[in-house]
Amino acid sequence: MTASGNTLTASMPTPGDQVEQAGQTHAPMTLAAALPLVFDTNATALSTALDSLAQMGAADAEQTLMRLGLLQPGRTTIWYQRLLHRWEDLGQPALKPNATSKRVAFLSNYTIDNIAPLVTAFGAALGVHMETRLAEYDAVESEALNPQSQLYQEPADFVVLGLSEHWLDRYLGTQALVAQDDIDRAIGMLKRITSAILQQSRAHVLVTAFAPHSIPKPGGYVASEGMIGRSALMSLLNSELLSLQSDRLSVLDCPQAVHLAGGCNAYSVPNYLRAKMPYEQQMLIALAREIAFGIASLCGKSHRALVTDLDNTIWGGVIGDDGRNGIISGQDSPDGLAYYQLQAYYKSLKSLGVLLAVASKNAPEMVEVFRDNDDIALTIEDFSSTQIHWDPKSRSIGRISAELGFGAEYFVFVDDNPFELAEALSQHPHLDVVLAQSDPMATLAHLVESRFFHTLQVTSTDLQRHGQIVSKRASAQLQTEFDDYDEYLKAIHIKVKALAFGPDNRRRVVQMLQKTNQFNVTTRRHADADLEAFIADGATIGVFSYEDDFGPQGIVAALILVPDGDQLRIDSWVMSCRVLNRTVEQAVCRWIIDQAGDRSIAGEFIGTEKNNLVRELYHRLGFRLQSRDDDADHEWWVFDQAAGDESPQTYAELIPIDGGNRNEHS
Repeated sequence: MTASGNTLTASMPTPGDQVEQAGQTHAPMTLAAALPLVFDTNATALSTALDSLAQMGAADAEQTLMRLGLLQPGRTTIWYQRLLHRWEDLGQPALKPNATSKRVAFLSNYTIDNIAPLVTAFGAALGVHMETRLAEYDAVESEALNPQSQLYQEPADFVVLGLSEHWLDRYLGTQALVAQDDIDRAIGMLKRITSAILQQSRAHVLVTAFAPHSIPKPGGYVASEGMIGRSALMSLLNSELLSLQSDRLSVLDCPQAVHLAGGCNAYSVPNYLRAKMPYEQQMLIALAREIAFGIASLCGKSHRALVTDLDNTIWGGVIGDDGRNGIISGQDSPDGLAYYQLQAYYKSLKSLGVLLAVASKNAPEMVEVFRDNDDIALTIEDFSSTQIHWDPKSRSIGRISAELGFGAEYFVFVDDNPFELAEALSQHPHLDVVLAQSDPMATLAHLVESRFFHTLQVTSTDLQRHGQIVSKRASAQLQTEFDDYDEYLKAIHIKVKALAFGPDNRRRVVQMLQKTNQFNVTTRRHADADLEAFIADGATIGVFSYEDDFGPQGIVAALILVPDGDQLRIDSWVMSCRVLNRTVEQAVCRWIIDQAGDRSIAGEFIGTEKNNLVRELYHRLGFRLQSRDDDADHEWWVFDQAAGDESPQTYAELIPIDGGNRNEHS
């Protein structure tokens, strides 16, 4: 597409597009022309393409290519260094919309200077701008256990605690078999360190799980007379870390990073002897990726959907030519089994709440292959959206986004044709893409190593997401049978239940505050510790679930009400877009009015590039505009029953916390 406004500067190339330069004719550099370089391994060629885009003034295309390059797994150190330096030279721009800013402190017993810059670059590619700070080398105990240390003087949102096998040696000794008393001492210190950080700060703690020893000692899984071998010890310690997990403590999969970085080749004895760095460079990259993707998931920036092409992507062959039973898939041949395993990986993502969708140029009836062919691991019911037609893939991505209720920046799109990937990017520049290989196991390896769907926390709502999309689709189908939308809303018996904020819904509330962009009146990214502070100051946290005749949708809204003199101020209000236009916000507003009692209600709106949806929310709910700052896109609204302001109409039944039903039909 052509350069205009906030669009990509690079268009799809057309025959005859050429420029004259130094007496020679060259095709202009475009995103479409440069995209294949991202899937190659030539760092110099990618840098040259980025230079060309920069010279053309194609800043959006340059940043898209830079982001995609950073997200490629398994590249050389020079690949990432060049992209990192370019990103820093550009002023560390946001590479995804609505980037959130976080302060990250690193606390480790080994040298991690080379990890932090990579973490910031990977974070930027995921939509998290990180300000990092490194503690002194090998000062874990002194920093964590001293309330006056720098760790607490300069508060962080995340504390990354990296402990290697060498930290363990000071508590366990170096013997092949370890005594239970020494194990208890190491576990006790682990608990003291993590507990101190949680108590002395408001940070979320990320602890790296213990990886296998770089130089394995004999003993392995021996267990005899109160002594165990080192391999068994690592399993025991990681089990203890798992037991420490909470809403504010997560465990990073360092053993997986070691595996992806080459197993025993991830370690470097010379590096440790010379610089107290136990890993090779590829392991630093893998660990930085693990940390960045973990933080991004906690900030609501993880990928939520995988969109796949069909022919030569999810199976071998072209269904239009080979027929529904002629495609390559199944467990009876090596090639078929490879595609089957790729499909099984896709299916496994559903257990994390990741949605699956299809974007394929094919005859619509080809969808029946999922019912007719028993050699496919997936069923049509596994997909939350299927776009099978001859329209451009960009249009399919847009339709899938509308059906799923979130933007394409949370999608990973897999296709075997670079043209289709480039065309989709031309309209959805923040989409993340994977070029499917002729070998499906290579595609699978890329998806695994990329860590796109890496998450540290999963809520019950995540697990119910696919079912909620199915219910939404059934609801939309019934709506077509009604001539009057109000009558439809009455017919489906909407129930909005106010829930007490607590352990059962805390993680979901934090997730909504971190993730929600469109229905978010202030876009304040409050974390778990912030909610505790609000409660301590007398605030009320409202939590609301939704149900209708098509089934429950889980928790769909949350808000924070802060007492402010003779007013009740709405600090934050977030809601899932999947229940829009069902008068849920009106029901929630009535609950707010009940909480206010004789007080007036102050509603605050802070505009962002994503929340235009709620710009008129307070006006629709009967609030009156009190003041507006156009430069800051900041508005204050007020609702006062004493002044005659009337409650909004709703077709939802509002069920208060005490369980007493209150019929809100108006």
